[in-house]
Amino acid sequence: MAATAVLVLLAAGAAAAPRAVPSSLLVFKVGACIIREHTGSDCQTAAGTPGVCRLATKADCPWALEELRHGREPETCYESVPHAVVCCPRGSSGPSVDTSKRGGWSQGSRPRSVAQRKCQEYAKYVFSEVSSDLLFAAPERVDQCAAARDTFIIGGVKAKAMEFPHMVLVGYDSDDGGIDYFCGGSLISPTFVLTAGHCVTTASGKQARWVLLGELDRTDSKADGWRQLVAVSETIAYPQYRPPSTYHDIALLRLARPATLSGRVRPACLQTERALRPGDDGNDVAPVATGWGLTAWEGDPSPFLQKVSLRLVSDDTCTWNYEDTSKSRLQHGIREDIQLCAGGTNKDTCQGDSGGPLQVSTRNFSRSSDEPYCMYNVIGVTSFGKACGLSFPGVYTRVSYYVPWIEKVVWPNE
Repeated sequence: MAATAVLVLLAAGAAAAPRAVPSSLLVFKVGACIIREHTGSDCQTAAGTPGVCRLATKADCPWALEELRHGREPETCYESVPHAVVCCPRGSSGPSVDTSKRGGWSQGSRPRSVAQRKCQEYAKYVFSEVSSDLLFAAPERVDQCAAARDTFIIGGVKAKAMEFPHMVLVGYDSDDGGIDYFCGGSLISPTFVLTAGHCVTTASGKQARWVLLGELDRTDSKADGWRQLVAVSETIAYPQYRPPSTYHDIALLRLARPATLSGRVRPACLQTERALRPGDDGNDVAPVATGWGLTAWEGDPSPFLQKVSLRLVSDDTCTWNYEDTSKSRLQHGIREDIQLCAGGTNKDTCQGDSGGPLQVSTRNFSRSSDEPYCMYNVIGVTSFGKACGLSFPGVYTRVSYYVPWIEKVVWPNE
């Protein structure tokens, strides 16, 4: 029975009730009866598994509170104030034994690494809380997911607001006292940015000093309310990175203060398993590259964040395209364990995109339980290439190889 119907019932019964009985007591008794009527009955969870209707309280169904804390709404048996009656998984005595229709780790499949646990943790920032006008009602959770439903984007196009909230610009002190932005990166925790090793220091010897978060249109002065400019306190290139060699072209930037996380600024996830190669299990993946780099060979940097969907290229094809690369840069050719290639169809990353992510969306419109809701897995870091936008694929540092190192630096106590 809806809450409004309960109020009508109470109003109708109040006239016949003895004057000695307080109306507040009537409300409590009738409400309690209705709640008892709905608790204990069988139900089906959002994931389609058997459940039982229980109060969404710490004592009756702590699982529901944990789901709400992560921005996932359990199926409701009855709406009541202050606690709703929800469909609680049978046998649950704690959080996350069931799978939400909005994604999550499935029962018996807990996150297997620190990076995966952190990915699930940061996914809560997909939602924002908006105060409700209803008395005693909990704040409403608003879905801020802006991940595109497109499986393939023809050419580079403008990104949408909040579509890539992990994107950052990496800045360097300019000679005139300002900041020049030459690289991109990905926020992977409140205090760390993932970028390319060659972005730590420019060719002229300038160190990465700043990161700009929450950016979309660099010409929009009205965006200052959500931009965050944060100083870099430490640059950490992978220990085996030895330029001019392009192997192990990956680095971390430690921020001087934690970023303020929201729907516009939140970390990305890391690809923890080596996968997404052409032909693996018939997988036909089109990862997305993003950045503010040149939009044409010898062109100008883009003032607006661009996205382009690329096709993964086989290791053999990539190696063939880079056979003429100097031994100082690719002594052993393309190394498939630490590098991957994408593009080669007149769509590409370009100068200024270095350090930015090659990513796949975890948003699963089939409501798969294997991934957190509306996040991006960074599978590669933009490393190098030939002339932009031609038939040559670009080369990206394969992130999954470096996850153990990243975890030790970023989350040493987890």
